[in-house]
Amino acid sequence: MKRGILEFICWLAQNEIGVVEKPSGSNRVKYNDWYYGKSVSGDAYPWCMVFMQWLADAADLPVLRTPSCSKLAQWAKAQREWVTKNFRRGDWVEFDFSGQRRITQHVGLVLEAHSNYVDTIEGNTSSGNQSNGGQVQRRKRKISLITGAWRPPYAQLEKERDAAARRYRRMGDIPEVFREIIRQLMEIGVISGYGSAETDPENVTLDLSHDMVRMLVFGYRGGAYDRALLAAGRPAVISLCSPPDTGASR
Repeated sequence: MKRGILEFICWLAQNEIGVVEKPSGSNRVKYNDWYYGKSVSGDAYPWCMVFMQWLADAADLPVLRTPSCSKLAQWAKAQREWVTKNFRRGDWVEFDFSGQRRITQHVGLVLEAHSNYVDTIEGNTSSGNQSNGGQVQRRKRKISLITGAWRPPYAQLEKERDAAARRYRRMGDIPEVFREIIRQLMEIGVISGYGSAETDPENVTLDLSHDMVRMLVFGYRGGAYDRALLAAGRPAVISLCSPPDTGASR
């Protein structure tokens, strides 16, 4: 069964439990190698957010590319996707270990949310160092330590991807707002179909994805098929005439 984005990212995070930077204290780990495109190490390369970026990339989850917890928080707020309570599975929770909930020192992925704590998967943590511990671990965190969280729009992303993957096998399956344009493009030979667009247009068989339909419609509205329309004796969407002579002296 195909996993959605939310379940895939949670599944993948759990599979990474036990990954350790080597040598200890070096920040040399596969997630940094992926993010920076080369092997890096040293204090300049903490990787809790880089771990989250790696998960997002694998899950094809759009997110601001940054190794910084604070920059991710700023971006999430600008996206109106920042939450400070009622945390839930899939949230990217950011912590202030002083308990003041003012800064963002560390980040983790929520697996389970409870009334006063969350279970998370976190990169670069350990029992000895909460925010730079060098391991991928499952942790139990008090709600009082969470400054806030980015809540990715998982449901909306799934809906958009389902739409993008949708295929239309009949003219009548195409959304009505696009159908007339697609019919015209078939009649002038831009796309092909089987059946009569004039006598039985709804049952003309074709094979177009939703993205292909959108591209064809955008192209039509932008004049991309005007020459083909004119050649077929139909009016152009955008005039192809040369600009009028203004009469300016040369």
